[in-house]
Amino acid sequence: MKSFAYAISFSGGVNAYAVQSNGELKHIGVPVTDESYSIAAYRDKVFVGGYRHISVFSVAPDGTLVPLIKNYDLGPGSPITSIAVTTAPGSDNCFVYTNDGQVHAFFFIDQINKIERIDLGRYQGPKGYVSEIRVDPVGRFLYATMFGGQADLGVFMINTFGQLAFRSGARLPFVGNTIIGPDISNRDPERRFTYVGTIIDNSVHGYRVNVGELSPLDWAGYDLPGSPSAIQMSPDGAYLFLSTAADRFGGENLVISFAVDNSDGSLTQVNSQPCDEETTAFAMALGGKYLYATSYTEKKIYCFQVKDGGALARVSPTTTPDFNDAIVTVNLA
Repeated sequence: MKSFAYAISFSGGVNAYAVQSNGELKHIGVPVTDESYSIAAYRDKVFVGGYRHISVFSVAPDGTLVPLIKNYDLGPGSPITSIAVTTAPGSDNCFVYTNDGQVHAFFFIDQINKIERIDLGRYQGPKGYVSEIRVDPVGRFLYATMFGGQADLGVFMINTFGQLAFRSGARLPFVGNTIIGPDISNRDPERRFTYVGTIIDNSVHGYRVNVGELSPLDWAGYDLPGSPSAIQMSPDGAYLFLSTAADRFGGENLVISFAVDNSDGSLTQVNSQPCDEETTAFAMALGGKYLYATSYTEKKIYCFQVKDGGALARVSPTTTPDFNDAIVTVNLA
C-alpha cells in the first residue's frame, strides 16, 4: 500500500507528500498552485475548493495529482469553508457537499469526470448557519456544527439522490460558543458516537447517534487543558485524538489520545504529546497507524505513531515550505 498526504498551504496552494514506512513525510511537489481554501479526499480522488469553485484530481501511483475537473464554477456566494465527500449508494460515484454557511450538494460522476448540482440539494433553514461539515463513511448522514439558530450540532439524513433532510439537533451546554468537530468513526453507521469540542469551557462533549437521532452521553463532558482546535477519530472508532491550544488565559499546545468506551462512549485519556505551536487539522494514514497534525503558525507537520492501546509516540516532524491549514491522506493499493 502507498500513502500520500496533501496539505493546503497558508499561501493557498496544495503541497504533496509521500508517507514513508516509518511515518515520516517526504515532500514531492506542489501539484496545485491555484488559490485553495478547503480539501477533501475520497478513495483515489482529491477535491480542492477555491473561493467559489471546485477542482477534482486523481492520485497517480507516484502521488502526483492528475486534473479531472478544473475550477468548476459554483456561482455567486460566500467562500467555501469546507468540503465533505461520501459514497453514492451502489456505484463508484460520490456525493460532494460544500459549505459556505449553507450546505450545497453535488453529484460527481466518476465514469465521465463530471460534477452536477443536485436539485433540492441545498440546506437552508431555521436551524442556523453551518460552520463545519463531516459525513459518515457509508453516506447515510451528514453532521454539521452550526451557530445562530436552533441547534449547535445537527444531523442530516442523505437520501439516495444525495439530498439532505434535517434529522435531529442538539444544544451544547454553553450557547453561543465556537465548536470544533464533529468527527465520525467507521462504527455501525446507524448507532455510533460523535464528539464536539467547545471553546468557551475548554471541554469535549459526546453524543450517541441512533439512526440519526442525537442524545447526550451520560457523562457531562471531559475538561481539556486548553481550547480544542482539531478532532479526529481513528478508523476503527477505538480512539479519539484532540488538539488543544494555549491562549492568553493559559492552556497548553497538546495532541491528546483518548480511548473510547464502546458501551457508553466515555473517554479515558491515554497520553498526550506537546507541540511548539497550536495544531489545527488532523489526518491519518496507513489504516490509522500514523496521525498527522498541521499548524498555520509553524512551517511543519507533526507526526505521531499510534501504538497498541492508542498511545501516541512522536515521529520526526516534517519541515514544510509554508504554514499549513487542512490536510488529507490517500491510500493506494
